[in-house]
Amino acid sequence: MLREPRMEVLSGFYEAAGEWPATEVARVDLDVLTAFALLDPEDPANPWNAAAKHDELELSEAAASWFIEAARAIRRDQQAEDGVVTWDDPNWADSALYNAARALVSAGLVLSASVLASRIEGKDRDEVIRWIWEVLGQRATTSDPDE
Repeated sequence: MLREPRMEVLSGFYEAAGEWPATEVARVDLDVLTAFALLDPEDPANPWNAAAKHDELELSEAAASWFIEAARAIRRDQQAEDGVVTWDDPNWADSALYNAARALVSAGLVLSASVLASRIEGKDRDEVIRWIWEVLGQRATTSDPDE
């Protein structure tokens, strides 16, 4: 039977990390944060933290997926009937979607980013749409019309 890892065990990675190259420490961070997101995706902080680490390492597609999962978890938390709301600011979910769209644009997945843009409001939506048009404009100017 698989047991949930304990913080003491995970912190052992960091005790040894002092002698590791920075890239290996970053991979351990990524692994730990992703493991927590997989173990408890209902806590919005877990997918949010995994998304942020993926984003930091320029793993844009994975970052977008985790930011979308964070937005879902935040919305679930905001709609919980138990009255316990830890993410009571609606901007957190919007921010997660904005970050997901940004990551998708960064990965060149502009159609997917467009879908998310339709769920974002205000200046953030306008900014995502501007990024999408920039990517499409770059594609148009770098493509060979004879192909």
